[in-house]
Amino acid sequence: MENITRRPALALLPAAGLAACAPETAFAGSPVMALLAQHKATVAEWNTAWDRLGELKDDAEIPIAMVQIGVRGRNEPLYAYSEADIDREIDLWARIDHRPERIAKWEERRALFKAELARQKQIVRDMEDACGVTAAKVECERVDKVMRDLADKLFAAKPATAAEACAVAAYVIAALDGEISAFDDTDALAFVRGLATAGRA
Repeated sequence: MENITRRPALALLPAAGLAACAPETAFAGSPVMALLAQHKATVAEWNTAWDRLGELKDDAEIPIAMVQIGVRGRNEPLYAYSEADIDREIDLWARIDHRPERIAKWEERRALFKAELARQKQIVRDMEDACGVTAAKVECERVDKVMRDLADKLFAAKPATAAEACAVAAYVIAALDGEISAFDDTDALAFVRGLATAGRA
């Protein structure tokens, strides 16, 4: 996708340029700006939730669930982190040596590896439950959904004036330039372009 920055994208708008973008406080009673304010508050909540999750994970020192399924090169351990990893490796071995007695051995190893991985994952889940990581993940998912839903509503809204459109676009583009993905890039660019098209009609 093409890269966009704040000034070039704002220049697409009918009011053209940063000077047309009045402060958000200038639009009292605007439904669109109310959505923008809700989204901004939710982004702050999103940051807090994810920061909290990171802190809990760091404090708990939760291990990664994995199981050694072989070696590669000069005795470098080969680990699987999912059942798909295990299936991929076992299937490879079975294609290389598909004698009936070996196939039975590969399937035995597949079952043992998956059982051990499941045991490791349960250990991780228990640790996450105990230290609050599980609850923090649920909160992050909740806030993320609220933020995405508000973004959809903001993109569907119709600014009443060119100045309002410019203010909304300024916020959207500034969010795209930020450290977190507050908006889907493709949707945001289409939204800004839509504002520009509407302004020229």
